[in-house]
Amino acid sequence: VDLLADEDFWKDEGDIATRATSEKVLQKVAKVVPNLFGGSADLAPSNKSLMKDREYYSKENATGSNVHFGIREFAMTAMANGMAVHGGVRPYIAGFYVFADYMKAGLRMESLMGLPVISILTHDSIGVGEDGPTHQPIEHMAMLRSLPNYNVFRPCDTRETAAAWYTALTSKTTPTGLILSRQNLPALEGTGKGALKGAYVLKDCEGTPDVLLMASGSEVELIYKAFDELAAKGVKARVISMPCWELYEAQDAEYKESVMPKAVRARLAVEAASDFGWHKYVGMDGDIICMESPLEGEANDDIYEKTTLTEILNWCNATGKNFWEYVEETEGKDSGVWEHLELVWKVMQEAVERGIEAEGALPGHLHIRRKAMSYHVRAFGQGDTFKTRGLVFAFALAVSEENACGGTIVTAPTCGACAVVPSVLKYMQDKKGFSDSGRSNKVKRFFETLGPRQVNNR
Repeated sequence: VDLLADEDFWKDEGDIATRATSEKVLQKVAKVVPNLFGGSADLAPSNKSLMKDREYYSKENATGSNVHFGIREFAMTAMANGMAVHGGVRPYIAGFYVFADYMKAGLRMESLMGLPVISILTHDSIGVGEDGPTHQPIEHMAMLRSLPNYNVFRPCDTRETAAAWYTALTSKTTPTGLILSRQNLPALEGTGKGALKGAYVLKDCEGTPDVLLMASGSEVELIYKAFDELAAKGVKARVISMPCWELYEAQDAEYKESVMPKAVRARLAVEAASDFGWHKYVGMDGDIICMESPLEGEANDDIYEKTTLTEILNWCNATGKNFWEYVEETEGKDSGVWEHLELVWKVMQEAVERGIEAEGALPGHLHIRRKAMSYHVRAFGQGDTFKTRGLVFAFALAVSEENACGGTIVTAPTCGACAVVPSVLKYMQDKKGFSDSGRSNKVKRFFETLGPRQVNNR
């Protein structure tokens, strides 16, 4: 199949996140590339990296081509490199962009070895939602761009995402990182196959421009809008989308001059990342709008809850009351707590009714599995917020059910709940009979502080 001439492959999918566009392109590619083989480091729903018409590979099913790599980003990258060296399959891997730090040694090896591994790296900038500063990949564009023989492709919309996939699939000796947004981005007029050259003129004035505006990914929308505002003030601008510096550098001097005339020295680059590397394009007379550091919590104050677990436990200790009484007495001034736990409890109830596994579309990731009469909860959340800590309470809600006999809670090192679990354990060990067995925390008795009766009434 000639993807370059396939109109459906280059179809405008509307105003959606580039990770969602990537998912749509992946389904199309999976139909025509039978040896495509890959998966995510336990983030497939977020990375949108699942081939929906394919089965999972396992010891029982060697014909599957989706892989559960687990939370082992470096091992995942190393495995993909090994598959690429062996041949026979075309491997791709996926994870949050910020976790490219864990993948770095493997990414460097594939670039040095000339292995065309495809990396789907989502949540590409400060627009990562509730996860906050720890998950904002500010310096990662500079890190990957510094690798030799590595294409870093950050598309601005649906058609550029198709170009990113085309680049990755047709590469023979160069790995490609697809740097994709979490948030929705508008489909911009003029995007498409021009992105295959790494940088191209997206919107232009008549004659020689007064200023060159350049950006990648989500920030292309900003300079696209700035074009009209500048025109209204009599300033002639040229909008340049630069999704892949490496491909642009591979173009001849004539093409580069047609995009960035040396005579135009007024230049502005915009990217929600470190400014490292942009200076070669803006020159001595240009400027850069970038991110010098991650955004702090104030960027997401509307979705961050400030109530801490310690405060709640102290209140329970001081008053002798249980958690539900805390919720009801503070509902007026702290309704966010109640709202979140109602949502958590709803998911828990659904899990009980199904008698099997359930996943909650909560802030953060909550996985609930009922084995016999025990509950197992995995919590991977978004930093030091109450909403993450609410996942700890989801576990307590589960095991406090009248017929429950125990359970396990597991959290990831990047999860805000991790910092909270030790204090919960100490409190429960002193008061309610908890035992700590390493990373998993097993319940010997019910979490009486919550009270089974109150929970069941909910």
